[in-house]
Amino acid sequence: MKIFTLGLLIFFLSFGVSAEVSSFGELALESRVFKDDNNSDTQDWGLGAYSQLEVNYQSGAYSHVFRGTARVDRKDQGRNFVTFEDAYLSARIGGGIKLLAGYKIFNWSATEAFHSADQLNSRNYDGELENLEKKGELTVEAEFPVHRGTFSLYYFPRFEDPQLPSSRSRIGGAGIDLGGPSVVDGMDANSNERWVDQFGLRTVQYLDWGDLSAYALKHVNRNYPLIGTHQYGDQDLGFPFGSVFLPFDETPTTYYLPGWQYGATAQILTDSGVLKFEGAYYKFDEHKPIFDLALYDKNSQAAKEDLLQERDEHGEVVIGYEHQLFHDNGTQSTLLFEAVTLLGLNKEERAATSIFQRDVFLGYRFAFNDTMGKELLFSMIADIERSQEFLYNLSYTQRLSNSWKIETSFRVYDAAQKGEFPQGLETLDEASGINLTLTRFF
Repeated sequence: MKIFTLGLLIFFLSFGVSAEVSSFGELALESRVFKDDNNSDTQDWGLGAYSQLEVNYQSGAYSHVFRGTARVDRKDQGRNFVTFEDAYLSARIGGGIKLLAGYKIFNWSATEAFHSADQLNSRNYDGELENLEKKGELTVEAEFPVHRGTFSLYYFPRFEDPQLPSSRSRIGGAGIDLGGPSVVDGMDANSNERWVDQFGLRTVQYLDWGDLSAYALKHVNRNYPLIGTHQYGDQDLGFPFGSVFLPFDETPTTYYLPGWQYGATAQILTDSGVLKFEGAYYKFDEHKPIFDLALYDKNSQAAKEDLLQERDEHGEVVIGYEHQLFHDNGTQSTLLFEAVTLLGLNKEERAATSIFQRDVFLGYRFAFNDTMGKELLFSMIADIERSQEFLYNLSYTQRLSNSWKIETSFRVYDAAQKGEFPQGLETLDEASGINLTLTRFF
């Protein structure tokens, strides 16, 4: 409700000034059907409604934006949410300096599937892994013109809770209710505090041959949480068992870790496409290790050191290339390639850190370039380190009229479990399915 209250306030205030005002929105009916997993605790199909409202106005040096979204799902109430995307006020002052305050979505990534640079926003994890929905982050920003680009300073006073899958969701839920999320607070590990000081800086340069950016962040890392419990220790069970190391709470909680992140991106123009690069380095603050409940459930005799998780500092590199082909009949093809790898970790640590720890992405997009905007996309993600882990996606979208659009996708996860407990894409092996969305714009 707070989103729409703020949106209406901005909207009505806009009529009190000499300003250009624009507003638009969309309503969508969403359905999805998954392969039956023979588990009565999960929901194999869903039917929901999604809405988005956006209001913009400009008055001289002042610009105000509001965009909020909401979703209601009839079959899985854990998917219900109302959130800000963008809801900010900005002003340009002398020397081309821009000041901004409010909720904002950041799009720093240059790539299609793997996004080492795009980690500022909390996300809705019940969606497509390579393209998760974002939530706005409360931001204070100062942007300065520098050479052929900008230099920006940021302050983020609040950690926005991500939208975690419910126990009924087929995308990550697996019949398990997650506690949290929780922001790790040093050796105490557990914190319900959301007002956390975070800050950063970034520069972007727009050159004749491409775009370059570099950034540094001190923030709560959104991409690499730990799942388990911070409540554990030795317990004396008496004769003949003695002291046993075990968890005192077996509710899995998602822990988000503060730390530093440094990175850079590049998009380099070539004769027929774009060469892309993203790199990041993560250094996490010292924190209390988190007890791995999944490993404990599978093997209660595991060594103490194997049951405790920490997030090690590491690097991440993404390279990609986008090649465009223009056909005589006016249509257009785009060939997509990307590869990602984590650096500074061994194979087991990489698998425990990220689903996309050493993967490649291949895609083909065909644009009909007609009045209905028809577009077809086929993509595949393959793990080149862990055998037999694939994600296939086939999607199609087109407008039905000036006000209506239809989108459909067919996703296949092919990643049978190989060890004692699932890792990487193995956690989604039974989650293949079809999505259909019908959208009305207004």
